[in-house]
Amino acid sequence: MIAYTSVYGNTKKAVELLAQKLEEKGCPKVVVCDLAREDMAEAVEDAFRYG
Repeated sequence: MIAYTSVYGNTKKAVELLAQKLEEKGCPKVVVCDLAREDMAEAVEDAFRYG
């Protein structure tokens, strides 16, 4: 899980690139969570599901 927030979009671009690289390296499931747009409680709950 990659959790982020981005004001100008630069962090979002970096996170998308990181997620792509992780998928290319064989990471079984990459979840991207924009904390400015998603429920914070659900994001924290989801974070505990991943190692």
